[in-house]
Order: sequence, then structure tokens, then C-alpha cells
Amino acid sequence: MSVNRITPALPPTSMQTFAVQAPLTSKRHWRKATCHEVNCRHWREGWATVLDESITKQHGVAQYIRNFSGRRFRETRADDGRTLFTFAAGQTCFNSDSHTMRDQDVPPIYLARGGDWRIDRDVRTTVHSGPDPWLDHLHSNLERVVSRLEIGE
Repeated sequence: MSVNRITPALPPTSMQTFAVQAPLTSKRHWRKATCHEVNCRHWREGWATVLDESITKQHGVAQYIRNFSGRRFRETRADDGRTLFTFAAGQTCFNSDSHTMRDQDVPPIYLARGGDWRIDRDVRTTVHSGPDPWLDHLHSNLERVVSRLEIGE
């Protein structure tokens, strides 16, 4: 997806970017979650799985569902001979291992970076210890901007 931005009148070196982040790649900031916690559509509405048991791998999946999945389902045969498993809502889906959510016990990262989106984001980065020093930095930066605007710079 492309982003349409108006190019600022100031050079990127005159800019500062403030961010509060919990990077998706950070194992500290994210944790495994249940279907219920992420409001998974399959958990919420139920789902169906259609398998052609004449295919060895799909036959194995059907056996797993019947004998080991621990999920409630209704088993029927489709007109073409395939097996249809219909799962009721309110149970763990088969993709539950991929569900994650933000760990609210781990604080985000408070950053102030020199420059803006036009230059390398790692230049002159300050990592603040928490929200208060970050807000102080942000407010002092805004005060400088407002002062310069008031004197016509």
C-alpha cells in the first residue's frame, strides 16, 4: 500500500519524529492469545471443513478431527462424496496457535527520532524510560516549534 504524503517545506534534518511502539516482531510486547480473546471469527461463528478422504493426507486430517481434535462437530457427506465437518461456535479453531495480542503488562517503547519519514529512522534515536520523559521531550519540542512560528521563522 502506498502512502500519499505532502513533502514538508523543511528539510528532514529539521524534523523530529515521536513514536510509541510495540513492534510486531517483539516477543516481549506480544503474547499468545485464545480464540475468545481475539474474537476469532471461527470461535464466534463456527466453521466448516470439507475433506476428500480419497486423498491420503486429507483422510489423515479427517481421522485427526474424529479421534483426537477434541472439538464438537457434525459430520455429513456431500453429494460428491467429500466429508463435511461442521464445527459449532465457541470452541478453539485450528489456527489458534497463530493468535496473538498485545501484552498490556509490558510497556511500549517511547522513541524520539531525528528526522522524518524521508531519512533513515535510526539516526539520532532517543529511547525514553517511560511516558513522562517522552512527553516532556515532545512538549519542549512543540514549544520550540510554536516559538519559531510566532517570530515568523
